[in-house]
Amino acid sequence: VETIFAASGAVYLGMARWLMKRDQKVLSTVHFLLGLALVNGAKAMRFSGMDLLTLDVIQIWLLMALGTRFDIRAFRLIAYFLLSAFVTTWLNESNHFVNTTSPWSRALPYDKLGRVAVFAFAHLSHLCARQYGRTINNAKFDHSTIYFLAANLMFSLSAQHLVNANYVSLCYTLQAAVCLAFGLKFRDGVYIV
Repeated sequence: VETIFAASGAVYLGMARWLMKRDQKVLSTVHFLLGLALVNGAKAMRFSGMDLLTLDVIQIWLLMALGTRFDIRAFRLIAYFLLSAFVTTWLNESNHFVNTTSPWSRALPYDKLGRVAVFAFAHLSHLCARQYGRTINNAKFDHSTIYFLAANLMFSLSAQHLVNANYVSLCYTLQAAVCLAFGLKFRDGVYIV
């Protein structure tokens, strides 16, 4: 079944590309989302845990970057949905993972996945703020705020899975310093807080 889903998704994604070249933007978007849904179904059947979460991070980043760059609302909405699903799955996987493994190994996958997630969401925060011209000291809940909060949440969750308490403290100190530096550089109240 997963092979059928993946193959069908690939066909839809190919059709989306073909239609894009013929200025059929609406149909191209529909085909892209159909293909993405089928590929997601195959992916969920095939993978689980950290592999699935890593693919979700890459997918969220690509969808939001494309949706922001070409102003495709459907892509942005799907990216928001995947982001909420990613955070929920992260929390569930986190509880299961900590309860079933030794304390010495629990930090390993979260360290790698956390770095990918923080990079992706921080980049999306910057991309959205630049694309939509966020005004100085404007603290409204916009695209960049959502991804800024997601990046900080992923960083915090990753830090909590480190074994050494001193490293956890170091991570939070670094996180605060980076946010403060960004806030002062861009004169942004959200980053400073």
